[in-house]
Amino acid sequence: MSPQPKASPLLPLLLTITIFIQLLDATILNTALPAIAKDFHESPLVMQSTIISYALTLAIFIPLNSFLSDRIGLKKLFMGAMVVFVLGSIGCAMSPNLNWLLTGRVVQGIGGAMLAPAARTIIMRSYTRSQFFNVFNYASMPALLAPVLGPAIGGYLADYATWHWIFLINVPIGLGALILAWYILPLFPYKKSKLDLKGFFLFSGASFCLTLALELFDGNELVGLVVGLLIAGFAGVYFYWGHAKSEKDAIYSRDLFQIRTYRIGMAGNLVCRLGIGGVPYLLPLLFQIAYQDSASLSGMLLAPMALAGVAVKPGFKFILSRFGYRKTLIRNTQILGFLILLLGLPGKEASLWIYVPILIVLGGVNSLQFTAMNTITLSKLRDYQTTSANSMLSVNQLLSLGFGVAISAICLRIFNTDMIAHGDIFVAFRYSFIVIGLLTMISGAVFARLHVQDGKNMMG
Repeated sequence: MSPQPKASPLLPLLLTITIFIQLLDATILNTALPAIAKDFHESPLVMQSTIISYALTLAIFIPLNSFLSDRIGLKKLFMGAMVVFVLGSIGCAMSPNLNWLLTGRVVQGIGGAMLAPAARTIIMRSYTRSQFFNVFNYASMPALLAPVLGPAIGGYLADYATWHWIFLINVPIGLGALILAWYILPLFPYKKSKLDLKGFFLFSGASFCLTLALELFDGNELVGLVVGLLIAGFAGVYFYWGHAKSEKDAIYSRDLFQIRTYRIGMAGNLVCRLGIGGVPYLLPLLFQIAYQDSASLSGMLLAPMALAGVAVKPGFKFILSRFGYRKTLIRNTQILGFLILLLGLPGKEASLWIYVPILIVLGGVNSLQFTAMNTITLSKLRDYQTTSANSMLSVNQLLSLGFGVAISAICLRIFNTDMIAHGDIFVAFRYSFIVIGLLTMISGAVFARLHVQDGKNMMG
């Protein structure tokens, strides 16, 4: 790999800010939806469309990231995506009704679809593999903080200011990032590639169907539609795979999966996140439905998990250097699954604070898992593969977390019956945590296919 000779010391900060606002925007809206619904004279039940529209836009446009990076260059793509994201935020804040808000969310999603993969690719193009781990470890901290801070900030702004500020706070942050990018982003070489239009429609259509199926999953009356969308989504992936075999300029080349660490890392990300993705879904429900506590207290209880994940990040390089990626990922996945099992043990008489030490340890272990999975996945890519590989990794993560939520929802629905729970909601949550904990532990078998030496190039 040929790094840029003069990567600015501020480059990791720029990428951290970028990832943070993009992830924050995906979660900040949740707690403010009732206030927006009241202002628009709409039912709160229809406001979920603002969340779904953003997720669907990501699913459709992320596959374009690779083509645009090659076509116009990473710097232009990054800055253009930031401009689109800021304009979308302004449009959302100025929305007079729900239709305008949905339009603004789509514009935001187009910008967001370009930002996250581009940020990872910029890191890979700017640093050697041994430097990449440290920079990526730092830049990925927002992935832990944003899901916790988002609902808290959204609720606070809706209660003590107006919901418009949920979107307006993106403007100064985005403009600051844009100015910084103008001065410090290096100019990367790029090529005039052509767009694989058929592959784009096949893959984006598949991502759209799968994402929409997962977003609509909670509605019992939509089972037929959800099943139809899942079938269409998987059929799209199948036909794309056949198309990519003969298409030289495919959106995602099948050659990527000839790289063993990328292949194993993608499979590990997919399977492991099926279990991990359910925890952020189940915990708030447990605290608010089973324990009958407030949303603000739920947020406070989840905060230690995120803070612990950030606090232990400096030690990850030592752990991976000492034990290697293979042993670390196998053992860490088992520990992660065991901790998820523990979340289901306390009963109705237990104090909520008994969860805090479990969540602190879980936060650290979870953070190590994500860092190790992502860096091993990207560890052996060539320069020309980085944009395509990062784009596909983003789609993989979007879908796997969605499937994780869906599996958790299925478990909760199955176990919350009179035959199993006997009216005790804690039993339903207990069995749900057991299922996703066991699923997480089993997923560690994927990482057993790694070699002992895999990832050594990331350690310097």
